[in-house]
Amino acid sequence: MKKTYSKNILFLASWYPSKVHSTLGNFCQRHAQAIATQNNVTVVYLAKDITMSEPYRIEVNEIKGVKEIICYYQKKGIAGSGYIKAFNHVVKNKLLAQIHSFDLIHVNVLYRAGLLALQLKKTINLPFIITEHWTGYHNSKKVKFIQKYFSKKVAKDASRIAPVSEHLGEAMKKFGCNAKYTVVPNVVDNDLFTPSLSKSEKFTFIHVSSLVDDHKNITGIISSFSEAWSEIDANLLIIGDGEIAPYIKLAQKLNIPEDRITLKGEQTLSEVATQMAASHCLILFSNYENQPCVIPEAYSAGIPVIATDVGGINEHLTPAHGKLITKGNTQELTEAMKHVYRNIKEYDAHWLNDYSREYFSVSAVADAYSKIYAEVI
Repeated sequence: MKKTYSKNILFLASWYPSKVHSTLGNFCQRHAQAIATQNNVTVVYLAKDITMSEPYRIEVNEIKGVKEIICYYQKKGIAGSGYIKAFNHVVKNKLLAQIHSFDLIHVNVLYRAGLLALQLKKTINLPFIITEHWTGYHNSKKVKFIQKYFSKKVAKDASRIAPVSEHLGEAMKKFGCNAKYTVVPNVVDNDLFTPSLSKSEKFTFIHVSSLVDDHKNITGIISSFSEAWSEIDANLLIIGDGEIAPYIKLAQKLNIPEDRITLKGEQTLSEVATQMAASHCLILFSNYENQPCVIPEAYSAGIPVIATDVGGINEHLTPAHGKLITKGNTQELTEAMKHVYRNIKEYDAHWLNDYSREYFSVSAVADAYSKIYAEVI
């Protein structure tokens, strides 16, 4: 199929799936794959691997129209010099012949890949834009001085910054990242996440995340469910790539029956999609977020969402989508569970799916970026 715009994009990712961490930055990978439906995309990602015996190892893959160049490197050098040297190794061995054929650099997550883009802009005058996902801009006091300094420096030279939510864009401006902004959300595979008539026999709340408790507040979800399960005929399913043993112990301590709560480790995206569609409502009880992929994935699967009013979540969560609740308020979460359980027929699976397609589909995101490319090149 002929691509609509066919710009040659060098996609530099600070986060990206690799053999070091298979799920890190999978949303960046999905952005690259969406963009590749309309443009030619080459991804470069540098993965630190201190277990290696050799200084560098480069792997080249072709996945869903995206050329991926992943360079594994040892932890060597000071002040990020090992990272820069790894990139120069990639350029010398894999990109030197084509480096001048790229029309634009697309950075995913400013720090540290933005340093590479800035280097190329200074040396070969190649413009760059930035897509940002990082939640750290919301609490700048915890950001190290060197990261603050270089983030502002890189942002100043960017042709455009595309945060995944309005809320994140405002946080970046306050942080000091001065640039022109255009919001482009995360992307959802609407062919994978689809509504299903084959639901779980019992009403099921589902949670999918990294299971990092200070971020996702899994203990809060379990505690809230412990107050709700005796009043509603519902189960809780928790899926994630983090440690599940502490949460199993918590469920036991709170006397939640074993047949009412299930915890699973890391699942493939296809497995998540199947279990999402079989469930009835997604719960995301996060303490902070930007624009998490799991919410539009739930919409695409035709299920409502209960989520905290943090980050950019309220930009796409109205009463028609589910329930927006206060961060950390377990009583509100318990009542929201009861409400959604008792009023599930009020939520239109096909409308939710259509909403996801309109704002988060591959074509919607690809169109948004192709428009930005045309504006800045």
